[in-house]
Amino acid sequence: MVVLFCIIYLAVLAVMRLEAFDTPLKIALLMPAAMAAMLVTVLLNQQTAILFVVMLSLGILCASNFMLAPTLFAFFSGIAGVSVIRNMRKRFDLVKSACILALINPLIIIVISVALPDPVNDLSFLIAMASVNGFMGGILVIGFLPILETALNTSTSFRLMEFSDLNSPIMKKMLLTASGTYNHSIMVATLAESACREIGADPLVARVGAYYHDIGKMEQSEYFVENQVDGNKHLALNPRLSATVIRSHVKQGVEKAIQMRLPRQVVDIIAEHHGNSVISYFYNEAKKLDETVDPENFTYPGNPPRSKESAVVMLADVVEAACRTLEKPSVPRLEKFITELVNKK
Repeated sequence: MVVLFCIIYLAVLAVMRLEAFDTPLKIALLMPAAMAAMLVTVLLNQQTAILFVVMLSLGILCASNFMLAPTLFAFFSGIAGVSVIRNMRKRFDLVKSACILALINPLIIIVISVALPDPVNDLSFLIAMASVNGFMGGILVIGFLPILETALNTSTSFRLMEFSDLNSPIMKKMLLTASGTYNHSIMVATLAESACREIGADPLVARVGAYYHDIGKMEQSEYFVENQVDGNKHLALNPRLSATVIRSHVKQGVEKAIQMRLPRQVVDIIAEHHGNSVISYFYNEAKKLDETVDPENFTYPGNPPRSKESAVVMLADVVEAACRTLEKPSVPRLEKFITELVNKK
């Protein structure tokens, strides 16, 4: 935001020295306020973008020697940019927003020219240039956004939609090497997405996080119950060694996610989906052999969830896995069992 602010501020100072831009409204037409506001909205959030637009408008007011026309245009064009881009899911939607801004910006210029009349201005020229300003702002967002998404590793809706593609190489590999984990992840994603929609959290973050939360299981998939078809490999292992294998999928999942440059929120979900809970089955088995066994050796290395989405994925994960083990399930039994699982977490 500081970089965007400085670029536009310096651009205003430079334009003020050019004779071709001898009126306030002509100066206003060079302000990419809508583009800057759209980038901040997508990369951060709508509230931050509105605050940014206010600060940018004040900066332009100072840089333009307190001319109202450029300041008002920057403010209203920026607010329009924030409004048209919210709730967008596909990159093609940015083209639609560019077309909408191509209609809104001329209206802003007309209102400003009526409120602050200047006989020197050619209104038809200003309207045409305002339309170009709005359209090019939206198109430039399409160009800059992928670069900034990758550089900042942000969880934009557009980037998350791309990672939610089940035809991606990593998801195809999971289907082939750990089909049980793949099906489990799809179910967890469905549960988590629905739950987040109910509580006002981000369902897209939860869905993508659930898809990838168990990618660390792919390297040793046969040690996880959902993938076992030829017997339980843990029967031949010491409980402590079994717990080590189970625990490792969190660390391996985080490492793989970082290599893939998954968004930070998704990496956090992978790291936190078991929190710092104890692998109770193997801990209890170890206690049968040695009462003094240290529970730290059977504890997941992660932190408890720090976001709503991460917490929901944790709950969906444990509920989906545990409910498959319930014998003779019925709605009352499931409701009671799920309540106990959630309260325990």
